[in-house]
Amino acid sequence: MAIVLTDSLNKLLIETASQLFGAAKRKFMASTFQGLGLGGQRLAESELGWNRDPIRKGIRELESGITCVDKFSLI
Repeated sequence: MAIVLTDSLNKLLIETASQLFGAAKRKFMASTFQGLGLGGQRLAESELGWNRDPIRKGIRELESGITCVDKFSLI
């Protein structure tokens, strides 16, 4: 079964993700991807413009319960 995202849902997901940073953004992206089901990672990349690497990191954070600390304060 093919997953289809409507334009309004695409816009909502992109706007929501753009307002988040670091671990919160990764976890939101990972939760969204998981909700899309099979093929969700590729769909999130092509339709939403999200990179797969942060999605994978977010999935590991959700599964392990451990949040990776970003180095934003060092910049």
